[in-house]
Amino acid sequence: LINKTNQFNLNGRRLTEQDWRAHFERPGAFLLTASYEDRFGPLGKIAALTAHEAGGATQVEAWVMSCRAFSRQIEFHMLDRVLRQGQGRPVAFDFEKTGRNGPLQELFGLLFPAGADGGRLTPGRLAEVCPELPHRIFEKDQV
Repeated sequence: LINKTNQFNLNGRRLTEQDWRAHFERPGAFLLTASYEDRFGPLGKIAALTAHEAGGATQVEAWVMSCRAFSRQIEFHMLDRVLRQGQGRPVAFDFEKTGRNGPLQELFGLLFPAGADGGRLTPGRLAEVCPELPHRIFEKDQV
């Protein structure tokens, strides 16, 4: 998913097997994925996010969502989960504007108007902008 998605892609970077290994060697590194199912059936894996602990924050290195997830507000659930994973530490993003990641740029415009908070997301800021979410969430840890 990370190597195929362009529209909702944090920075457009593609990850090799070596990149994945290096990621998981970092202290506090994790991978968050999301699957989605609606009344018509499962959509499968629709989002992936990699992050690690860095300097008192959770640093998100890669984040993608399939176009199948657009308009379903899954991004807010993922942000909430990242904040919980980091125990409320601010979340920083390795964001790079690309010609194709407009949907993510729109979300960041909502989260960080005029660069507020220097692009670091806090639990309070997410609570300010997060719409009411109609989903039921089922979490499972994977090894």
